[in-house]
Amino acid sequence: MRSEEAPPSPAGIGDTRCAAGAGDAADAAGGGLESLLLRLAVGFVNVPSDDLDAAIDEALAAVGRFSGVSRAYLFRYDHERQMVSNTHEWCAPGIEEAIHREQDIHFADIPEQLEAHLANRPRHVADVEQLPRHSPWRARLEAQGIRTLVTVPLWDHDELIGFVGFDAVGVPRRWSERDLELLQVLGELLANVEYRRRQAQIRRTVESLSVTNEELQRFAGTASHDLRSPLATVRGMVEVVREGRVTGKEAERFLDRAIVAIDRAIHLVDGLLLHARSGRVVGEPETVHLDAVVEDVVSALAQEIAARGAEVEVTALPTVRGDRDRLVSVFQNLLSNALVHVPEDRVPRIDVCGRPAIDGQVEVLVRDNGDGIPADQRAAALVTFERGEQGRARPGAGLGLPICRRIVAAHGGQLRLADAPGGGLEVQLRLPASG
Repeated sequence: MRSEEAPPSPAGIGDTRCAAGAGDAADAAGGGLESLLLRLAVGFVNVPSDDLDAAIDEALAAVGRFSGVSRAYLFRYDHERQMVSNTHEWCAPGIEEAIHREQDIHFADIPEQLEAHLANRPRHVADVEQLPRHSPWRARLEAQGIRTLVTVPLWDHDELIGFVGFDAVGVPRRWSERDLELLQVLGELLANVEYRRRQAQIRRTVESLSVTNEELQRFAGTASHDLRSPLATVRGMVEVVREGRVTGKEAERFLDRAIVAIDRAIHLVDGLLLHARSGRVVGEPETVHLDAVVEDVVSALAQEIAARGAEVEVTALPTVRGDRDRLVSVFQNLLSNALVHVPEDRVPRIDVCGRPAIDGQVEVLVRDNGDGIPADQRAAALVTFERGEQGRARPGAGLGLPICRRIVAAHGGQLRLADAPGGGLEVQLRLPASG
């Protein structure tokens, strides 16, 4: 529950000292707020698009502290789902945060507020105790100790996108007409910031689609070859056996080769599906013990490891924050790649080890004793459907490393390629440390 005592505040908007007869103080406070809003407007002009959410937090804090309120916040409307959710919040000292509770509030629970906002009017509740006793909104506000609040709608051209609001805990506060006018100016300012933020998201989406289109163009050539080749092999083998041109043991060998070709096509299709999924946002982060992740991967690849007589050594892996299933995909791809890309005349050796955290991230190294990737081909190796000259004779479509890179990037990390000590490839992963 929030504190029942309102925080001390300077004479200004929402201050109980701005009572009737104190007009000069209110005017002076209003002028101070005008200056503050002007400084915020100028500051927002120079804020990079990636920093707009942080700038909104700072603006709410600045106005909240200036006005002496208990809480300042921003909500966004979701008209498709008929819900509204708290996205940004500032609280005065001693006031409990509410943002985690104020999520997915149905429009039916705030009818008066929604009606006012659709009419482009602020919603001012001078005293929550004056609301209808059985109002769901009153119950929600009283549970937080709120006595006074004002919310101002945010419009992006013809679309109502959200509202900015301020509330006072413990005792009612007076908001003058001048206060409300200035808060509407703040609403227009934040609406413009929201417009910039949404435009930046659209640009990033367009850029992502452009990259995806380029990848699909590469896929048209690569996948057509990699799929047609094994399928043509299967067709030829089956026709030879069906027509009786080979029999007995020779027919069995033909069918065995056909099965190998089919497995190759299935492997390629599975890789394409995993690549498509890797572009999605990772799930809610949790604490992930990488020792257990790699242990599961080694167990899943036990047959392939045994077939090559491979040696896999895992030492002291850290704990990270991330999506466990997606991280399993990363290490399964890396270990599978190592098995495939170590020449047949060499026993594969794969080492997986960790390094201490640096700037909130840990480093994990996956090393093999294969032929490695020349420095001038590493950038291409991290691009979808690019395999470089050394990889063209091996199965797959160049998906493993790009899949890993995309998943690691979605975690806020990095994937780099280097020479392993003594030869081979070293894949360097940086991931968020857990705590």
